[in-house]
Amino acid sequence: MTRTPVVVGVDESDAAHSALEWALGECEIRDHPLLVVHVADQPMPSPDRLLVAATTLAADRHPRVRVTTRPEHGDAAGVLLTLSREAVLVVLGLDDGHAAHGALGPVGDRVVLGASCPVAIIPAGPPSPEPGGRTLVVLGLDRQATGRAALLFALEEARCRHGALACVRAWGEAETLSAEGRHLIVRSPDQDRPDELLLGELSELRRRFRDVPVEQRLVPGAAVDALLEAASEAQLLVLGSGHSEHEWSSHLGPIPADVIRRSPCPLIIVGPAHT
Repeated sequence: MTRTPVVVGVDESDAAHSALEWALGECEIRDHPLLVVHVADQPMPSPDRLLVAATTLAADRHPRVRVTTRPEHGDAAGVLLTLSREAVLVVLGLDDGHAAHGALGPVGDRVVLGASCPVAIIPAGPPSPEPGGRTLVVLGLDRQATGRAALLFALEEARCRHGALACVRAWGEAETLSAEGRHLIVRSPDQDRPDELLLGELSELRRRFRDVPVEQRLVPGAAVDALLEAASEAQLLVLGSGHSEHEWSSHLGPIPADVIRRSPCPLIIVGPAHT
């Protein structure tokens, strides 16, 4: 049976190298093939040395991962958006220049918002350590459909890593918190209905993932601060985000953009259609 590939975009940057290494590890964990893409401004002579280097790295460090390469030229975001329609995940590198100037820059922002699959964003540098041998995936939880899609993806990632999942929900000063039976209720003045956080969020999914330890953290304060604090002990952060049908859209919401710029670990953005 043909497995859906993970797609990673590469270039000359250290961030792209980190993204390639992370993508190879993800493919080995999840048993998916890897498609490595280099999108140049103009047609490149064959063979493409970046793609040759990627193949060599894969053979040396992850020989069990099946790797194919694809040279492209033109609109990088457009190429990755097209490939995302047949991918399980798109992986991008985040360098210091992007982090200082609007999340991922115009190409990355377009891919995150318009991709047909989740998008992983990998900071440059060595992979996050596993403190005390524990593998932890952190999910930024909200009440929207994006949060539900992200929950399913985060549970799958935690299971593949034989790790635990921490669901983090921030609540602000304007909201009130109370307990009613088996529910934690967060009420916000700008909501028509209260935000109900079931103890054991989304029981149906929890039954499907009995082997994944799940904890819920309801943290007072700003969402960005709560997520970054949790991410400091994690190997992966998963966030839900709005999804744009227009491939030239490049506007991330304030929380995903701020977390992308400052996250200490790799993160995956999951849109509402990525179930």
